[in-house]
Amino acid sequence: MMKYDPIDQFSQPTAAMQEEFTLLMSLRLDGLLAPDELAKFEDYLRRYPSFARQWREWQQIHARMANAPHMEPPSLFVNQVELRLMQMERRRHLLHGLLLGAFLALLWGALSATVVGLGAFLFVNQGHWLSDVIHNLAFLSSTLAHWSATLRNVWDTLTSSPQMTAVALAYVTFSVVMLSWWVRFLRKTTAQTEALSL
Repeated sequence: MMKYDPIDQFSQPTAAMQEEFTLLMSLRLDGLLAPDELAKFEDYLRRYPSFARQWREWQQIHARMANAPHMEPPSLFVNQVELRLMQMERRRHLLHGLLLGAFLALLWGALSATVVGLGAFLFVNQGHWLSDVIHNLAFLSSTLAHWSATLRNVWDTLTSSPQMTAVALAYVTFSVVMLSWWVRFLRKTTAQTEALSL
């Protein structure tokens, strides 16, 4: 029976192991590895030469980046960036406004053309219908004027005669008396119904 050797120079790491080792390298460079993670990291370095090479390359890149001179942006850089951002925002708002205006103008034009086209179609193809509508409207206006004049004449005739005035007053008086009697009757009936229900 063959015994397993933890340090096997010919074994290849799996994709999951590669992913875990990359995460461990990143944490190791930042000094954030827990003791058990550090032990696992060192075990990976011993078992897999490709991981050891990769770790040396990462250390070299990290050292170069740490030793590279830090460049600070020019003093007006922030102001220029803010100014450009404001200009881009203004252009975006202007573009949105222009697009909305163009859309509304096109919509208004389409609606106007539709209304004009429909009107022209009705006028050309439905001329007799349009003339009938105009004739009926004129007839209705004339009829309303005649009715108004007739009602005015009836009212003038009724109010000019003393007998009709007396009849109208008698009618109004009779209506008021009947209405008051009806209200009293309803109140009395309602009071009796409430007394019986109690």
